[in-house]
Amino acid sequence: MNKFLLSLISLLCLNFSFGQVSESFESWTDGSYGGISNVTLASGIWENNNSLLGTIARTGSKGVRFNDDSGQNEYLEYQGIDGNGKDNGIGNVSFWYRHWDGDGSNVEFQVQYNQSGSGWINIGSAVNVTSTTYQEFTASPNVSGDDIIIRVISISDAERLMIDDFEITNYTIAGPTLTVSPSSLTGLDYVFGSGPSAEQTFDITGSLLTGDITITAPTNFEISLTSGSGFSGSLTIPSTSANSTNIIYARLASGLDTNTYTGNIDVSSAGATSRTVSVTGDVTAAPPSNDLCSGAISLTPTINCSYTTYTNLNATDSGVTDPSCASYNGGDVWFSVVVPASGEITVDTNNIDFTDSGMAMYTGSC
Repeated sequence: MNKFLLSLISLLCLNFSFGQVSESFESWTDGSYGGISNVTLASGIWENNNSLLGTIARTGSKGVRFNDDSGQNEYLEYQGIDGNGKDNGIGNVSFWYRHWDGDGSNVEFQVQYNQSGSGWINIGSAVNVTSTTYQEFTASPNVSGDDIIIRVISISDAERLMIDDFEITNYTIAGPTLTVSPSSLTGLDYVFGSGPSAEQTFDITGSLLTGDITITAPTNFEISLTSGSGFSGSLTIPSTSANSTNIIYARLASGLDTNTYTGNIDVSSAGATSRTVSVTGDVTAAPPSNDLCSGAISLTPTINCSYTTYTNLNATDSGVTDPSCASYNGGDVWFSVVVPASGEITVDTNNIDFTDSGMAMYTGSC
């Protein structure tokens, strides 16, 4: 029986030493600034310099408070279960912090780690603290191995800094990933009869992939690895090229009827979360031949008015300064005429299916 209990206790201790770190500092008693203070808490061994355990905690009644105006010698350090540093690596490091009184005095800190005495390495950038509302610091250095010491050091201490609720997760082996950028393409448009649309691009980036990347376009869209050629409904990026960034060209296929087309390009590879790129394109009706000034229909003046039917259906805005009449809202068509020698000409319109037509007269060439 005794041998069984001893084995069980050893197993529990081993499991604990490789666990993740979560500490709220409620059991640490250190009521004054000054030198170095060490304590063994449930999470492991902690050390601070020129700091105390004070009120204004995020949770509970205690948080670590760095002193001010002390030459930036304050720090908080986690030394693991055995004092040599955390084992089983570090994945994510997070804690909560706030400015003591928000008076504008400069407060900055830096988070670092040191593995087996090889030197301090920064985790993220220095953080400037201004708010009295607790904010979370979080970073994922994802470092494997044992004997890793983590610390927060002061690099500007014109005022006091509060730290609470510290968490350190274990190292995790990164899995295969796929990313796409951008995640949507719009404006894959063309005028009826003149497709395909102009191509647009998106990037696919793979990491730690072991297989091919498969890309499948939705109906009515095409994709290619090459600009201007090789378009089809699906593509495969071989595994030898998968762990890099590949440019994909996409377009709306030709020969489609007037309509709006949408869908998702699907991107997948074994073991990675699949991604999609949404695509949208319009096939619009062709504008009338006199949509632009350069295509103006020539009119011949006659003694008697003879009406001829024209349309501005599907006409576009030609880009000329908007006329001030008839509530112009785009969709103009153009006509030209040579004014006779008399210098007078009458232009008359006979409305069909609308009640407020308008015209603007210009002189000169287009």
